[in-house]
Amino acid sequence: MTGNKRKRVSKIMAFMLILILSLGSFAQEGENPLDSALGYYRVGAYEAAAEILAGVIEKGISPTADTEAQVYLLLGICYEMLEKTDRATSCYQKVKSMIDAGYIVQVPQIPGVELESFELYGDVLGEKGFFKYQKPVAVADVLQSQVIHGEGLSLQDLRSRRRFNWKVALGGVVLGTAVVLLAVIKKKSKFPEFKPIDWISIPAGAFTMGGDTAQGEADENPGHNVELDGYEISKYEITVGQFNVYCREKGIPVHGMINQSENRNYFDEQPVVDVTWEDAEKFCQWLSQKTGSNIMLPTEAQWEKAARGTDGRRFPWGNNYPNCSLVSYLGCTDSYATIPNLHHVGTRPGGQSPYGVHDMAGNVMEWCRDYYSPNYYTNCPYKNPCGPDSGMDKVARGGSVANGADKLRTTKRFRFRAQNKNDYLGFRVVREK
Repeated sequence: MTGNKRKRVSKIMAFMLILILSLGSFAQEGENPLDSALGYYRVGAYEAAAEILAGVIEKGISPTADTEAQVYLLLGICYEMLEKTDRATSCYQKVKSMIDAGYIVQVPQIPGVELESFELYGDVLGEKGFFKYQKPVAVADVLQSQVIHGEGLSLQDLRSRRRFNWKVALGGVVLGTAVVLLAVIKKKSKFPEFKPIDWISIPAGAFTMGGDTAQGEADENPGHNVELDGYEISKYEITVGQFNVYCREKGIPVHGMINQSENRNYFDEQPVVDVTWEDAEKFCQWLSQKTGSNIMLPTEAQWEKAARGTDGRRFPWGNNYPNCSLVSYLGCTDSYATIPNLHHVGTRPGGQSPYGVHDMAGNVMEWCRDYYSPNYYTNCPYKNPCGPDSGMDKVARGGSVANGADKLRTTKRFRFRAQNKNDYLGFRVVREK
Protein backbone atom coordinates (compact mmCIF):
# COMPACT_ATOMS: atom_id res chain seq x y z
CA MET A 1 0.00 0.00 0.00
CA THR A 2 1.45 3.38 -0.99
CA GLY A 3 1.94 6.23 1.48
CA ASN A 4 -0.94 8.22 -0.03
CA LYS A 5 -3.28 5.24 0.15
CA ARG A 6 -2.32 4.63 3.79
CA LYS A 7 -3.03 8.28 4.63
CA ARG A 8 -6.39 8.09 2.87
CA VAL A 9 -7.37 4.91 4.73
CA SER A 10 -6.21 6.41 8.04
CA LYS A 11 -8.34 9.51 7.49
CA ILE A 12 -11.37 7.39 6.63
CA MET A 13 -10.89 5.20 9.72
CA ALA A 14 -10.45 8.26 11.96
CA PHE A 15 -13.57 9.85 10.55
CA MET A 16 -15.62 6.68 11.08
CA LEU A 17 -14.31 6.28 14.66
CA ILE A 18 -15.29 9.84 15.58
CA LEU A 19 -18.67 9.32 13.94
CA ILE A 20 -19.27 6.12 15.90
CA LEU A 21 -18.24 7.75 19.18
CA SER A 22 -20.45 10.74 18.47
CA LEU A 23 -23.43 8.56 17.60
CA GLY A 24 -22.90 6.50 20.72
CA SER A 25 -22.79 9.66 22.79
CA PHE A 26 -25.97 11.00 21.20
CA ALA A 27 -27.72 7.72 22.00
CA GLN A 28 -27.15 8.05 25.73
CA GLU A 29 -30.31 8.86 27.62
CA GLY A 30 -30.62 12.46 28.79
CA GLU A 31 -27.60 13.82 26.87
CA ASN A 32 -27.61 16.45 24.14
CA PRO A 33 -24.66 17.27 21.85
CA LEU A 34 -23.27 19.91 24.21
CA ASP A 35 -23.36 17.41 27.09
CA SER A 36 -21.61 14.84 24.93
CA ALA A 37 -18.91 17.28 23.88
CA LEU A 38 -18.44 18.34 27.49
CA GLY A 39 -17.99 14.70 28.48
CA TYR A 40 -15.22 14.25 25.91
CA TYR A 41 -13.65 17.54 26.98
CA ARG A 42 -13.54 16.44 30.64
CA VAL A 43 -11.41 13.40 29.83
CA GLY A 44 -9.10 15.25 27.44
CA ALA A 45 -10.63 14.06 24.15
CA TYR A 46 -10.54 17.56 22.67
CA GLU A 47 -10.62 16.46 19.01
CA ALA A 48 -13.81 14.45 19.58
CA ALA A 49 -15.40 17.30 21.52
CA ALA A 50 -14.49 19.81 18.81
CA GLU A 51 -15.92 17.52 16.12
CA ILE A 52 -19.30 17.40 17.88
CA LEU A 53 -19.41 21.15 18.54
CA ALA A 54 -18.42 22.05 14.97
CA GLY A 55 -21.22 19.76 13.78
CA VAL A 56 -23.70 21.56 16.04
CA ILE A 57 -22.70 24.90 14.52
CA GLU A 58 -22.86 23.65 10.96
CA LYS A 59 -26.25 21.96 11.38
CA GLY A 60 -27.75 24.85 13.33
CA ILE A 61 -29.53 22.87 16.04
CA SER A 62 -29.06 25.21 19.02
CA PRO A 63 -32.38 26.27 20.61
CA THR A 64 -31.23 29.46 22.36
CA ALA A 65 -28.62 32.19 22.09
CA ASP A 66 -27.18 31.18 25.49
CA THR A 67 -26.64 27.61 24.30
CA GLU A 68 -25.15 28.92 21.05
CA ALA A 69 -22.66 31.01 23.01
CA GLN A 70 -21.75 27.98 25.16
CA VAL A 71 -21.09 25.95 22.00
CA TYR A 72 -18.77 28.60 20.54
CA LEU A 73 -17.00 29.14 23.88
CA LEU A 74 -16.38 25.44 24.52
CA LEU A 75 -15.29 24.92 20.91
CA GLY A 76 -12.81 27.79 21.30
CA ILE A 77 -11.44 26.24 24.48
CA CYS A 78 -11.04 22.86 22.73
CA TYR A 79 -9.22 24.50 19.82
CA GLU A 80 -6.92 26.34 22.22
CA MET A 81 -6.14 23.10 24.05
CA LEU A 82 -5.24 21.69 20.63
CA GLU A 83 -3.08 24.79 19.97
CA LYS A 84 -5.24 25.83 17.02
CA THR A 85 -5.01 29.48 17.96
CA ASP A 86 -6.69 31.02 14.91
CA ARG A 87 -9.75 28.80 15.25
CA ALA A 88 -9.94 29.43 18.98
CA THR A 89 -9.74 33.19 18.48
CA SER A 90 -12.51 33.07 15.86
CA CYS A 91 -14.80 31.23 18.28
CA TYR A 92 -14.07 33.67 21.11
CA GLN A 93 -14.74 36.60 18.79
CA LYS A 94 -18.10 35.06 17.91
CA VAL A 95 -19.06 35.12 21.59
CA LYS A 96 -17.83 38.70 21.80
CA SER A 97 -19.95 39.69 18.81
CA MET A 98 -23.01 38.12 20.44
CA ILE A 99 -22.41 40.23 23.55
CA ASP A 100 -21.87 43.35 21.45
CA ALA A 101 -25.07 42.71 19.50
CA GLY A 102 -27.10 42.14 22.67
CA TYR A 103 -27.96 38.49 21.98
CA ILE A 104 -26.44 37.54 25.35
CA VAL A 105 -25.58 39.75 28.31
CA GLN A 106 -22.43 38.09 29.59
CA VAL A 107 -19.94 35.30 29.03
CA PRO A 108 -21.87 32.04 29.44
CA GLN A 109 -21.15 29.55 32.20
CA ILE A 110 -20.31 25.97 31.25
CA PRO A 111 -20.75 23.26 33.92
CA GLY A 112 -17.37 22.01 35.07
CA VAL A 113 -15.37 24.67 33.17
CA GLU A 114 -14.32 27.46 35.50
CA LEU A 115 -13.76 30.79 33.75
CA GLU A 116 -11.04 32.39 35.83
CA SER A 117 -11.29 35.90 34.38
CA PHE A 118 -12.42 38.00 31.48
CA GLU A 119 -9.93 40.79 30.79
CA LEU A 120 -8.46 43.07 28.16
CA TYR A 121 -6.44 41.65 25.32
CA GLY A 122 -6.48 44.66 22.98
CA ASP A 123 -4.86 43.56 19.75
CA VAL A 124 -6.92 40.39 19.43
CA LEU A 125 -10.32 41.00 20.97
CA GLY A 126 -10.38 44.70 21.77
CA GLU A 127 -12.30 45.64 24.89
CA LYS A 128 -13.71 42.18 25.57
CA GLY A 129 -10.33 40.41 25.95
CA PHE A 130 -9.46 36.71 25.88
CA PHE A 131 -11.48 34.19 27.82
CA LYS A 132 -9.30 32.48 30.39
CA TYR A 133 -10.31 29.20 31.93
CA GLN A 134 -9.06 26.51 34.26
CA LYS A 135 -7.58 23.52 32.45
CA PRO A 136 -9.16 20.19 33.46
CA VAL A 137 -7.66 18.42 36.44
CA ALA A 138 -6.60 14.79 36.37
CA VAL A 139 -9.21 12.34 35.12
CA ALA A 140 -9.32 10.53 38.46
CA ASP A 141 -10.06 13.83 40.24
CA VAL A 142 -12.83 14.59 37.78
CA LEU A 143 -14.41 11.20 38.31
CA GLN A 144 -14.24 11.46 42.08
CA SER A 145 -15.20 15.07 42.69
CA GLN A 146 -16.76 16.72 39.65
CA VAL A 147 -20.48 17.40 39.81
CA ILE A 148 -22.16 17.08 36.45
CA HIS A 149 -25.71 18.44 36.11
CA GLY A 150 -26.23 18.09 39.86
CA GLU A 151 -25.15 14.42 39.96
CA GLY A 152 -21.99 13.22 41.70
CA LEU A 153 -20.62 10.63 39.25
CA SER A 154 -18.39 7.80 40.34
CA LEU A 155 -16.09 5.89 37.99
CA GLN A 156 -18.73 3.15 37.76
CA ASP A 157 -21.45 5.73 37.01
CA LEU A 158 -19.37 7.19 34.20
CA ARG A 159 -18.64 3.77 32.76
CA SER A 160 -22.34 2.95 32.92
CA ARG A 161 -23.27 6.21 31.19
CA ARG A 162 -20.59 5.62 28.56
CA ARG A 163 -21.37 1.92 27.96
CA PHE A 164 -20.69 1.13 24.32
CA ASN A 165 -23.81 0.61 22.22
CA TRP A 166 -22.98 -1.93 19.49
CA LYS A 167 -26.18 -1.28 17.57
CA VAL A 168 -25.29 2.37 17.35
CA ALA A 169 -21.70 1.45 16.46
CA LEU A 170 -22.86 -0.80 13.62
CA GLY A 171 -25.13 1.95 12.39
CA GLY A 172 -22.19 4.32 12.58
CA VAL A 173 -20.04 2.03 10.44
CA VAL A 174 -22.78 1.79 7.81
CA LEU A 175 -23.42 5.53 7.88
CA GLY A 176 -19.71 6.35 7.86
CA THR A 177 -19.14 4.12 4.83
CA ALA A 178 -22.05 5.77 3.06
CA VAL A 179 -20.67 9.23 3.82
CA VAL A 180 -17.21 8.30 2.51
CA LEU A 181 -18.70 6.83 -0.68
CA LEU A 182 -20.84 9.91 -1.13
CA ALA A 183 -17.78 12.12 -0.72
CA VAL A 184 -15.94 10.11 -3.39
CA ILE A 185 -18.89 10.47 -5.76
CA LYS A 186 -19.19 14.19 -5.04
CA LYS A 187 -15.49 14.67 -5.73
CA LYS A 188 -16.17 13.95 -9.40
CA SER A 189 -18.13 17.19 -9.52
CA LYS A 190 -15.81 20.21 -9.79
CA PHE A 191 -17.59 22.37 -7.25
CA PRO A 192 -20.60 20.53 -5.77
CA GLU A 193 -21.65 22.73 -2.82
CA PHE A 194 -20.92 26.25 -3.97
CA LYS A 195 -23.87 28.25 -5.24
CA PRO A 196 -22.59 29.78 -8.50
CA ILE A 197 -22.08 33.52 -8.63
CA ASP A 198 -24.36 35.47 -10.94
CA TRP A 199 -22.13 37.81 -12.92
CA ILE A 200 -23.12 41.19 -14.35
CA SER A 201 -21.04 42.47 -17.25
CA ILE A 202 -19.88 46.10 -16.96
CA PRO A 203 -18.78 47.44 -20.37
CA ALA A 204 -15.50 49.23 -20.96
CA GLY A 205 -15.67 52.99 -21.10
CA ALA A 206 -15.56 56.23 -19.13
CA PHE A 207 -17.75 57.58 -16.34
CA THR A 208 -17.67 60.42 -13.80
CA MET A 209 -16.31 59.31 -10.43
CA GLY A 210 -17.02 61.30 -7.26
CA GLY A 211 -18.13 64.91 -7.27
CA ASP A 212 -21.44 64.91 -5.37
CA THR A 213 -21.28 68.65 -4.73
CA ALA A 214 -24.67 68.82 -2.95
CA GLN A 215 -23.96 66.35 -0.12
CA GLY A 216 -20.48 65.07 -0.86
CA GLU A 217 -17.62 65.19 1.61
CA ALA A 218 -14.12 66.47 0.92
CA ASP A 219 -12.69 63.05 0.04
CA GLU A 220 -15.37 62.57 -2.68
CA ASN A 221 -14.11 65.57 -4.63
CA PRO A 222 -13.15 66.65 -7.14
CA GLY A 223 -15.35 64.75 -9.56
CA HIS A 224 -13.20 63.35 -12.35
CA ASN A 225 -13.47 61.22 -15.45
CA VAL A 226 -12.20 57.65 -15.24
CA GLU A 227 -11.93 55.04 -17.98
CA LEU A 228 -12.16 51.34 -17.11
CA ASP A 229 -11.62 48.16 -19.06
CA GLY A 230 -14.61 45.82 -19.17
CA TYR A 231 -15.14 43.49 -16.19
CA GLU A 232 -17.82 41.45 -14.45
CA ILE A 233 -19.14 42.04 -10.94
CA SER A 234 -21.18 39.73 -8.73
CA LYS A 235 -24.88 40.54 -8.96
CA TYR A 236 -25.25 39.98 -5.22
CA GLU A 237 -23.07 40.33 -2.15
CA ILE A 238 -21.24 37.13 -1.19
CA THR A 239 -23.57 35.17 1.07
CA VAL A 240 -23.09 33.24 4.30
CA GLY A 241 -23.78 30.02 2.40
CA GLN A 242 -21.13 30.72 -0.24
CA PHE A 243 -18.52 31.84 2.27
CA ASN A 244 -19.08 28.78 4.46
CA VAL A 245 -18.18 26.41 1.62
CA TYR A 246 -14.77 28.08 1.69
CA CYS A 247 -14.65 27.86 5.51
CA ARG A 248 -15.45 24.14 5.56
CA GLU A 249 -12.86 23.34 2.91
CA LYS A 250 -10.19 25.34 4.74
CA GLY A 251 -11.12 23.87 8.13
CA ILE A 252 -11.99 27.18 9.78
CA PRO A 253 -15.15 27.91 11.79
CA VAL A 254 -18.17 28.69 9.66
CA HIS A 255 -19.67 32.18 9.67
CA GLY A 256 -23.11 33.33 10.65
CA MET A 257 -25.22 32.78 13.77
CA ILE A 258 -26.41 29.25 14.48
CA ASN A 259 -29.75 29.07 12.76
CA GLN A 260 -32.63 29.09 15.23
CA SER A 261 -35.33 28.52 12.61
CA GLU A 262 -36.23 25.37 10.75
CA ASN A 263 -34.97 26.69 7.42
CA ARG A 264 -31.17 26.73 7.19
CA ASN A 265 -31.24 28.60 3.86
CA TYR A 266 -32.95 31.49 5.61
CA PHE A 267 -29.57 32.65 6.87
CA ASP A 268 -27.39 31.20 4.11
CA GLU A 269 -28.90 33.76 1.72
CA GLN A 270 -27.94 36.74 3.85
CA PRO A 271 -24.67 38.54 3.04
CA VAL A 272 -21.69 37.32 5.00
CA VAL A 273 -20.48 39.81 7.62
CA ASP A 274 -17.86 39.84 10.36
CA VAL A 275 -15.06 39.37 7.80
CA THR A 276 -11.78 41.28 7.61
CA TRP A 277 -10.29 42.58 4.37
CA GLU A 278 -7.81 39.71 4.53
CA ASP A 279 -10.68 37.21 4.93
CA ALA A 280 -12.27 38.58 1.76
CA GLU A 281 -8.96 38.49 -0.10
CA LYS A 282 -8.33 34.87 0.88
CA PHE A 283 -11.82 33.94 -0.30
CA CYS A 284 -11.07 35.56 -3.68
CA GLN A 285 -7.80 33.63 -3.98
CA TRP A 286 -9.56 30.37 -3.11
CA LEU A 287 -12.37 31.00 -5.60
CA SER A 288 -9.85 31.92 -8.32
CA GLN A 289 -8.09 28.59 -7.81
CA LYS A 290 -11.39 26.74 -7.83
CA THR A 291 -12.72 28.32 -11.02
CA GLY A 292 -9.56 29.16 -12.95
CA SER A 293 -10.75 32.78 -13.24
CA ASN A 294 -9.14 36.00 -12.05
CA ILE A 295 -11.46 36.89 -9.14
CA MET A 296 -10.70 39.85 -6.91
CA LEU A 297 -12.27 42.49 -4.74
CA PRO A 298 -13.48 45.42 -6.87
CA THR A 299 -11.43 48.59 -7.07
CA GLU A 300 -13.19 51.73 -5.88
CA ALA A 301 -13.63 52.79 -9.49
CA GLN A 302 -15.08 49.41 -10.53
CA TRP A 303 -17.45 49.46 -7.58
CA GLU A 304 -18.66 53.02 -8.23
CA LYS A 305 -19.23 52.51 -11.97
CA ALA A 306 -21.25 49.34 -11.30
CA ALA A 307 -23.31 51.26 -8.70
CA ARG A 308 -23.68 54.58 -10.53
CA GLY A 309 -23.49 53.93 -14.24
CA THR A 310 -22.56 56.76 -16.57
CA ASP A 311 -25.32 59.28 -15.81
CA GLY A 312 -23.92 60.58 -12.50
CA ARG A 313 -26.84 59.39 -10.35
CA ARG A 314 -26.71 59.92 -6.59
CA PHE A 315 -28.10 56.50 -5.62
CA PRO A 316 -27.99 53.19 -7.51
CA TRP A 317 -31.70 53.47 -8.46
CA GLY A 318 -31.51 57.16 -9.44
CA ASN A 319 -31.79 60.50 -7.66
CA ASN A 320 -34.95 59.85 -5.62
CA TYR A 321 -34.51 59.80 -1.85
CA PRO A 322 -34.19 56.29 -0.28
CA ASN A 323 -37.12 54.36 1.15
CA CYS A 324 -37.42 50.88 2.65
CA SER A 325 -38.89 49.36 -0.52
CA LEU A 326 -35.67 50.25 -2.38
CA VAL A 327 -33.00 49.68 0.22
CA SER A 328 -32.52 48.36 3.76
CA TYR A 329 -30.98 51.06 5.95
CA LEU A 330 -31.33 52.59 9.41
CA GLY A 331 -34.98 52.54 10.42
CA CYS A 332 -36.14 49.71 8.16
CA THR A 333 -36.99 46.34 9.72
CA ASP A 334 -37.08 42.71 8.60
CA SER A 335 -38.74 40.34 11.03
CA TYR A 336 -36.47 37.45 10.05
CA ALA A 337 -33.19 39.37 10.16
CA THR A 338 -30.35 37.91 12.25
CA ILE A 339 -28.93 41.42 12.44
CA PRO A 340 -31.55 44.22 12.62
CA ASN A 341 -32.61 45.34 9.12
CA LEU A 342 -30.30 42.90 7.29
CA HIS A 343 -32.10 41.19 4.43
CA HIS A 344 -31.44 38.34 2.02
CA VAL A 345 -29.49 39.36 -1.05
CA GLY A 346 -31.60 40.42 -4.00
CA THR A 347 -34.82 41.11 -2.08
CA ARG A 348 -34.87 44.85 -2.92
CA PRO A 349 -34.93 44.67 -6.75
CA GLY A 350 -36.27 48.22 -7.01
CA GLY A 351 -32.98 49.51 -5.65
CA GLN A 352 -30.68 47.84 -8.17
CA SER A 353 -28.10 49.81 -10.14
CA PRO A 354 -28.45 50.74 -13.86
CA TYR A 355 -26.58 47.55 -14.76
CA GLY A 356 -28.82 45.35 -12.58
CA VAL A 357 -26.45 44.93 -9.61
CA HIS A 358 -28.34 44.49 -6.31
CA ASP A 359 -27.77 45.95 -2.82
CA MET A 360 -25.08 48.46 -3.76
CA ALA A 361 -26.64 50.75 -1.18
CA GLY A 362 -27.62 49.57 2.30
CA ASN A 363 -27.68 46.00 3.59
CA VAL A 364 -23.90 45.72 4.21
CA MET A 365 -20.92 47.91 3.37
CA GLU A 366 -18.51 46.21 0.99
CA TRP A 367 -14.73 45.94 1.06
CA CYS A 368 -12.85 47.34 -1.96
CA ARG A 369 -9.35 46.48 -3.13
CA ASP A 370 -7.88 49.98 -2.71
CA TYR A 371 -5.95 51.59 0.09
CA TYR A 372 -7.69 54.73 1.29
CA SER A 373 -6.35 58.24 0.79
CA PRO A 374 -8.47 61.36 1.37
CA ASN A 375 -6.66 63.21 -1.43
CA TYR A 376 -6.46 60.43 -4.01
CA TYR A 377 -8.97 62.04 -6.37
CA THR A 378 -6.72 65.08 -6.89
CA ASN A 379 -4.12 63.00 -8.76
CA CYS A 380 -6.08 59.87 -9.68
CA PRO A 381 -4.95 58.15 -12.92
CA TYR A 382 -7.43 58.37 -15.77
CA LYS A 383 -7.13 54.74 -16.85
CA ASN A 384 -8.05 51.88 -14.47
CA PRO A 385 -7.17 53.55 -11.13
CA CYS A 386 -6.39 51.08 -8.33
CA GLY A 387 -5.85 53.42 -5.40
CA PRO A 388 -2.61 54.41 -3.62
CA ASP A 389 0.30 51.98 -3.47
CA SER A 390 0.16 51.86 0.33
CA GLY A 391 -1.71 53.21 3.30
CA MET A 392 -3.08 52.56 6.78
CA ASP A 393 -6.69 51.83 5.82
CA LYS A 394 -8.74 50.08 3.17
CA VAL A 395 -11.83 51.46 1.42
CA ALA A 396 -15.39 50.21 1.90
CA ARG A 397 -18.43 51.34 -0.09
CA GLY A 398 -22.21 51.23 -0.16
CA GLY A 399 -23.48 52.16 3.30
CA SER A 400 -25.25 49.60 5.48
CA VAL A 401 -28.27 48.86 7.65
CA ALA A 402 -26.54 50.88 10.38
CA ASN A 403 -26.39 54.06 8.26
CA GLY A 404 -28.84 56.83 7.51
CA ALA A 405 -29.90 57.84 4.00
CA ASP A 406 -27.08 60.37 3.55
CA LYS A 407 -24.50 57.55 3.78
CA LEU A 408 -26.06 55.53 0.93
CA ARG A 409 -24.82 57.76 -1.89
CA THR A 410 -22.85 56.09 -4.68
CA THR A 411 -19.92 58.45 -4.09
CA LYS A 412 -19.69 57.97 -0.29
CA ARG A 413 -16.35 56.54 0.87
CA PHE A 414 -15.68 54.68 4.13
CA ARG A 415 -12.35 53.68 5.64
CA PHE A 416 -11.43 50.77 7.90
CA ARG A 417 -8.27 49.05 9.03
CA ALA A 418 -7.82 45.84 7.07
CA GLN A 419 -8.03 43.85 10.33
CA ASN A 420 -11.42 45.32 11.24
CA LYS A 421 -14.60 43.27 11.15
CA ASN A 422 -18.15 44.05 12.22
CA ASP A 423 -21.78 43.05 11.75
CA TYR A 424 -22.30 45.50 8.87
CA LEU A 425 -19.26 44.89 6.66
CA GLY A 426 -19.17 42.27 3.88
CA PHE A 427 -18.05 42.17 0.25
CA ARG A 428 -18.78 41.29 -3.36
CA VAL A 429 -16.28 40.26 -6.07
CA VAL A 430 -15.28 41.07 -9.63
CA ARG A 431 -14.02 38.83 -12.41
CA GLU A 432 -11.49 40.53 -14.62
CA LYS A 433 -10.93 39.52 -18.23
